[in-house]
Amino acid sequence: MKLFLISIAVLTFLTNSVRPQTPGWKEFRSDDLGFRAAFPDKPEESTGQLRLLYAPDQFGNERKAKWQFAGLYFAVSAVRDTSLTGADRKTVLRDLQQYAEAEMKCSRVENHEVASGTITGAEFVCYKNNYLYTYRLFVLGQKRYKLTYWVPSSAADDPDVRELVERFTSSFQLYQPIESHRGSPCRSPE
Repeated sequence: MKLFLISIAVLTFLTNSVRPQTPGWKEFRSDDLGFRAAFPDKPEESTGQLRLLYAPDQFGNERKAKWQFAGLYFAVSAVRDTSLTGADRKTVLRDLQQYAEAEMKCSRVENHEVASGTITGAEFVCYKNNYLYTYRLFVLGQKRYKLTYWVPSSAADDPDVRELVERFTSSFQLYQPIESHRGSPCRSPE
């Protein structure tokens, strides 16, 4: 009986030590670009310059939030891309996808149509170096959005990992941007 209880205790310890331990999901939102997503823990926020799709000599300000733990990587980003003016949304999605696929040099790619509310986008899944990379791309007016997650191929079917991915991807929402006149328009509420 003692051996049985010790075995259960060791198994419980090992199971809990591989499972991501997070204090609670944190929302990241960018009111000026009109998107939000929840992360398993407080994401790392950054801003940077991103090349415009149809004006490669020009750049837009990208807002990004990312979270990493034990080989898992979740990120959302957006940029106001003035080069998209008048461009067909489906063409833009196709061009963004082709650009990303070429950059990744994937061994195998799968394509799907996805939605965030009423906005449809493109998803592509890339298999490379024992990782499963998934990119969801959305275009709304002059704004480009990208939701990304990477998981080790060996963990892609793990129920705990799938639950984290599902919660992250279903939390992503696009909404009408709010013009902010106070403080930073990009924030993670506490």
